[in-house]
Amino acid sequence: MVRCLVELQRLAYQTQDVRNSKDALRFHLSSLVFATLYTEIFKQPKKRSPRAMFGAPYHSIVCHMPKLYRIVSLRSIVTETSERIFHELK
Repeated sequence: MVRCLVELQRLAYQTQDVRNSKDALRFHLSSLVFATLYTEIFKQPKKRSPRAMFGAPYHSIVCHMPKLYRIVSLRSIVTETSERIFHELK
């Protein structure tokens, strides 16, 4: 699962000039493997509710990030990048 997360992070922070259609397919496959492994490892959460375990971050990684990667560079919409830009303006 950690390898899948590392791969997803690498793809999410790619620059525009190295993005290609092969990586879009790889993003879809890595998110599918991540979702499968995540649900196998965390079948019955004991301390957290299922909604907390499979909430917005999980849904965003599995459903929206691969589709969004095909359209735009995720690096351009990451909040941390925007925060770095606005921090310099202070």
